[in-house]
Amino acid sequence: MKKQLHETNQKHSFQEHRRESEFADQLKTVVDKHENILTNEKSKFEKERSTLEGKIRDLFIKIENAETEQVKIRAEVENRYEHRLAEQLDRYDRYITI
Repeated sequence: MKKQLHETNQKHSFQEHRRESEFADQLKTVVDKHENILTNEKSKFEKERSTLEGKIRDLFIKIENAETEQVKIRAEVENRYEHRLAEQLDRYDRYITI
């Protein structure tokens, strides 16, 4: 009876150890899978972030270029206006002196 109890106890201990090993292997597999997924998602995130930062940088450059162009156009319009105003004042002064 003691021998049978001892054998049964060993059998259960062995099965418990085997199940613990199986669960540890399964857990390791699941953890590795999730780590791979997490690594992939992080790399996708970094790629998307760098793409977004590049687009933002490009937009800021376009805005700066547009502002520079607007300043040039405004200066040109002001110069044309001042030139026409000077011509009109000159005509007016010649008309008055006649």
